Amino acid sequence: MSFGHNMNKIKEQNQMYEDLKLIILDCQRLHLYTKEFYTVVRRIALLQIVVCSCSLITGCFIISLQLVTRSYDLRSLLQLISICVAAGVNQFMYSYFLDKINEKKDGVNFGLYSCDWTAMDIRFKKLLLLAMAMNNANQLKCKATPKKVVNLELFLSTLRVSYTIVSVMLNVQLKSLDDIN
Repeated sequence: MSFGHNMNKIKEQNQMYEDLKLIILDCQRLHLYTKEFYTVVRRIALLQIVVCSCSLITGCFIISLQLVTRSYDLRSLLQLISICVAAGVNQFMYSYFLDKINEKKDGVNFGLYSCDWTAMDIRFKKLLLLAMAMNNANQLKCKATPKKVVNLELFLSTLRVSYTIVSVMLNVQLKSLDDIN
């Protein structure tokens, strides 16, 4: 009975090693595909974020100016609102999906850590640690700048900056209108 139990345990450990090796190979492929994806998508995403931010700023400024001066046409106001909503949704979608990719990629290490590694031998633990170190070393993310990652935080940051810009532009415009009157 002891011999059969030991054989089953050895087969189980060998299967765990093979599974871990497959996971490591999958992680390497994931890294290569993610790197290739980011090289294609990065410029498009950044261009979209810039264009959407400019559209959002311009549209909100014109809407605010028309509402404050009470010189608006309902049709053009609705068109401007729809442009602002479309630009905001477009920017949100890029930020959201790139954030999800980053989140799922970061979840790989948690998945590796969540296996029953404490019950395994030292060779398995070292292999697992190397796999986690490899995943951690490749902090591959779609970045707007070397420190700014394209994610939902960047989306909210651009909304705050857009609001500030619109507010300043509106105050300057209203001040110049007051100076004229």
